[in-house]
Amino acid sequence: MVKKFQKDLIPPEAKVVCVGDVSLDELLEAGVVPDVAIVDGKVMRKFRGVRRLEGFEVVKVHNDPGTISGEAWEALEKALEKEKVQIIVEGEEDLLALPAIYLAPLGSVVVYGQPKEGMVVVFVDNSKKEVAKNLLRRFDEG
Repeated sequence: MVKKFQKDLIPPEAKVVCVGDVSLDELLEAGVVPDVAIVDGKVMRKFRGVRRLEGFEVVKVHNDPGTISGEAWEALEKALEKEKVQIIVEGEEDLLALPAIYLAPLGSVVVYGQPKEGMVVVFVDNSKKEVAKNLLRRFDEG
């Protein structure tokens, strides 16, 4: 858990995926521009507005709270093949860190916020992908 993001945590060659509005603010403040940013314009479920990233392709998706929509999954899958994509979620983006970890190339870094705690930085490797896969299976079963 990281309370203040440090730029040197991320290897220069890593694809960076950021999930969450505050996480995006922290990354940008530290001088890290993510390859993919997933935001919903809310902090602690209170609307604050979406911070638009200059030069980023914008993709809008719908994702209900507590779910991972097929639309959001597809957008993330396509975004990971590119650079500079901002996915703006109508609904909630919180659970999209799981498919981000599962879908991101090995060696990527996924950053997301843990409310009232700080930031979580996941270095994507096979074991992290397996954990994400097992958690995602629970959505299919439920």
